[in-house]
Amino acid sequence: STCQKAGCIGTAANSVLSQRIYEIPLKPEYAATKTDVSCRGEVGVALNGVAIYSRYYDEGNGCTDFFASEFTSLDKCGGTSTSLGSYKYHILPTCLLDQFDYKNDSHSPQVGWALDGFPIYGNIGPGGQEMRPCGTEGFNTSICLDECNGYEAAIPDLDGFKYRYYMPGIKGDGECASKITDPNFNEYTCARGQFNDPCCIN
Repeated sequence: STCQKAGCIGTAANSVLSQRIYEIPLKPEYAATKTDVSCRGEVGVALNGVAIYSRYYDEGNGCTDFFASEFTSLDKCGGTSTSLGSYKYHILPTCLLDQFDYKNDSHSPQVGWALDGFPIYGNIGPGGQEMRPCGTEGFNTSICLDECNGYEAAIPDLDGFKYRYYMPGIKGDGECASKITDPNFNEYTCARGQFNDPCCIN
């Protein structure tokens, strides 16, 4: 399918209607040992029912880096499809954040639930701080993400959790563009741009 400013168009061959049932713990607990989910793919579900994937995933061909293989095929909402046609997010869900009328100037709203039961928020954390992994360029030494893109702290005005995940990166503006920028500020030409359909997330 292709995306235009008015929305998405496509055929049944481009997408599938599917039903997923998620079992998410009501009261999440810290795991005794860390589990590497870097190549697992699906790690959560957005509030609109769309699967949230990690950067790396395996659809039967070995571990694949999303930024190396699919990044240029994102639509204006920050989503793309699996090889089987199911819609998914790897980056900030721009259109979902826009439904909250979110302007990127305060703590991000919750966008989903991780499969382990902890909430998932957008890219902005406490005090309006852009959430970045600890040790990366531009990170805040007192408020930064662990190796799982999580942040441990009680934020009573936000939720009742002591741990939560964030989706770091730049929130798109939902407009079509012929080039896109990844979370490390590298610029790519949209895959569809070569077919006179320069629409991917901006």
